[in-house]
Amino acid sequence: MKLTYGVKKLLSVLSAISIAVCCLPFAAAETEWNEYGDIKWSLENNTLTIAPINGSAAIPDFESYGNNVSPWDKYCFSVVNIKIESGITRIGNYAFNFFTKIFNISDDAFSGYVKIPDTVTSIGDYAFNYCTKLYNVDLENNIKTIGKGAFNRCSSLYSICLPTNLYAIDGTSEGEIPDYLFSGCSELSKVTMQQNKTVDFVISSNINRIGKYAFSGCEKLRATNGNQLIVPNTVVTIDDYAFENCSSIEKISVTLGTNYISPSAFNGCISLKTFHIIYGGNSDYFYMPTNSELFNKEQTKFIRLMPAYSGTEYTFPDTALDTVKEIGDYAFYSSVNLEKITIPDGVKSIGKEAFSDCEK
Repeated sequence: MKLTYGVKKLLSVLSAISIAVCCLPFAAAETEWNEYGDIKWSLENNTLTIAPINGSAAIPDFESYGNNVSPWDKYCFSVVNIKIESGITRIGNYAFNFFTKIFNISDDAFSGYVKIPDTVTSIGDYAFNYCTKLYNVDLENNIKTIGKGAFNRCSSLYSICLPTNLYAIDGTSEGEIPDYLFSGCSELSKVTMQQNKTVDFVISSNINRIGKYAFSGCEKLRATNGNQLIVPNTVVTIDDYAFENCSSIEKISVTLGTNYISPSAFNGCISLKTFHIIYGGNSDYFYMPTNSELFNKEQTKFIRLMPAYSGTEYTFPDTALDTVKEIGDYAFYSSVNLEKITIPDGVKSIGKEAFSDCEK
């Protein structure tokens, strides 16, 4: 078809305009922000970014399900990176529940990372609950408090570096490893802190309490000095099931300052042979005829036999034969080698699950 002069001229003009437009500087599209309370968030290229709207703000508390889940919850299986902008002061409860593509919490911004700025001082309850691919966590000293279960069921978590000083969530000066903090972290091998990254297990010297189920199910948790886990001398309480099923630990040492050790704290610790009270021998609260057994100071209550006690038979020591009246809860729980126990005539009560999992 033969084009007329007018059509040719029009096409020529349109072509020139097209070339001119293509040569204009490219302007990036503006980030599309969604607002939620005092914060705003965006999702681009599988990267979730959260920032304060004005100056500073906290990521609020959410729930694991129901009407109060985070507004980004529906993207939990697709988000690869999380960038928290400066000015955010707290990561709220269940903020990143079930974010299963996160591998790393640190300053290293490679794929699968969470970037936490130094303005964040607190991590809420279950904040990274069931982040099942999370492998490494490096928390700087700006973090002062961590809520219970913050890394609950992070089943791939291998290494965590905690702040040098970690305080109780209520803001008191005494610190704690909160309840359920690493429960179900079956691959966790290294727990260090910013002040000392050279050993496999060390926690802050200001820790006053190791919470319920804090390390429950940490089957690969290693310890220094030949798998000897040394509890800081500030720890007063080792709570229920604190080291349950930590099956790699062989020795635990506590100090004279510890006045409550839950008998269930070591359930399922099938390699645990030795429990040792350091700094002066027997404490004001406990009596240990050997390093395999634990009584109260008055020897009226038998508290615990270490699960990996090597003998096939156990007989109470002569010093306790006439004094012991009670066998406590979980006293022989998971004693894997025992075949026979001789109980003194003076014993009047036996606690719950005293002989559970004594398979032989």
